[in-house]
Parts: sequence; C-alpha cells; structure tokens
Amino acid sequence: MAVKKEENDSDDLRPFSREERRKIRRLLESEERIKWFWGTIRVWATWISGTIMATYGLFEVFRNIWRQ
Repeated sequence: MAVKKEENDSDDLRPFSREERRKIRRLLESEERIKWFWGTIRVWATWISGTIMATYGLFEVFRNIWRQ
C-alpha cells in the first residue's frame, strides 16, 4: 500500500545538512577541476601539435632549398 505524501511533506523543502553541503561542494569542485584539467590538456596538445607541424614545415622548406 503506497503512502500518500502531503504537499508540504516534500524532501525538496528540507534544508541540506552540513555533511550534504560538504559533499555537494566537493562534487562541484571536483567537476571544476576536471573541466580545468581537460581544458589544459587540450591547450597543451594544440601547442605541441602546432610546434611539431611548424618544425616539420621548416624542415621541408630547408630541405627543398638545400636540394636546389
């Protein structure tokens, strides 16, 4: 038999306990750290690949100049 909840008996109206706020804060901080980490990895990967491509391009230019 299901128990009928009254409108004012909602879990949403109950304030968070100190421990619950601490857990929520940790979760949000963890998500922000993950976003920062992958954003940093993406920037570093872009710089590294750009540097490799520029080095290869310059190498090819000098090699073509040397052959002529």
